[in-house]
Amino acid sequence: MDIDKNGIIVSNNHVVAWAKSIRITLDDGRTFTVDPNTVATDPLNDLAVIKIDVENLPVANLGNSSALRVGD
Repeated sequence: MDIDKNGIIVSNNHVVAWAKSIRITLDDGRTFTVDPNTVATDPLNDLAVIKIDVENLPVANLGNSSALRVGD
């Protein structure tokens, strides 16, 4: 999921935790290789933040967590 139009991507830590290489493929077919040593991770919260060198990506709209209800 892209969260920034300039190539910041959020994923899960368990997806990249033991990766020796990371390849990101966009919907339009462009592919980017990312050095796993440059990925910021938070294993406790199962988050990974990845940066690819690209601009003007479509961005996911993030919701408002204060509007969540139990079960959402």
